[in-house]
Amino acid sequence: MLNSEFWVDGPNGQGFHRVGNFWYWYTFTEGEFHRRYFFSNMDGSSQNGWYQIFTTRDGRFEDSTMAVAETVGWARVTVEEDKLRFFYKMPTEYGIGDILLTNLISGVGNAYGVPGNKDGLTLLQTDNRCFAVWYGYGEKGDIWKYKAANQTQRWWLCSGFQVDQDYLLKVREAVNGTWRCFYTPNEEHCGLGDDNIGLLLTPVGDSFRVTYNTTMGTGFVLMKPLL
Repeated sequence: MLNSEFWVDGPNGQGFHRVGNFWYWYTFTEGEFHRRYFFSNMDGSSQNGWYQIFTTRDGRFEDSTMAVAETVGWARVTVEEDKLRFFYKMPTEYGIGDILLTNLISGVGNAYGVPGNKDGLTLLQTDNRCFAVWYGYGEKGDIWKYKAANQTQRWWLCSGFQVDQDYLLKVREAVNGTWRCFYTPNEEHCGLGDDNIGLLLTPVGDSFRVTYNTTMGTGFVLMKPLL
């Protein structure tokens, strides 16, 4: 397990999950009501302290192997007392700017996924509690709603508790949010089980069998550690 931290941008509904030196940024499109996400490895090579930002496009919930990863900009992080400032240069996305971040919770965790697929989840564990962000895509039928292929991305916030060796997680989705909207987006519960439980994480060695029962569908997948 690696150091795992959630950092938030006030009430704007977006946030960052740092796992080791990887940053996973879950946010929204600019001027639209759809989810977006990005990731950056700040332990790799840099250009004068700036690290590449990646995203994906053309994914589908039922087949994330269709997704293509692409570089969209550069990022760096500085420390300001007990906060962090995330700087970004993303000409084709949000332009140039910075976001002041506040720590929400810390623990241990990792990033998990299916090798070759462009989706997965990042996990944070503290005591018997578990928090996760599940990164994926809209259903194939969603494509008509979007103006650009990238906007098929979706992410879900998950939280719950350990029961024996398993984790039972509620699943919810932030909706009606836009880039730096400065208000808290609405939430929709997506879990179809009792008390909105939608994910069951069962340890299998250093991996997790992820069983999902949500409004997006039902099934299971074996996710392996990515870091």
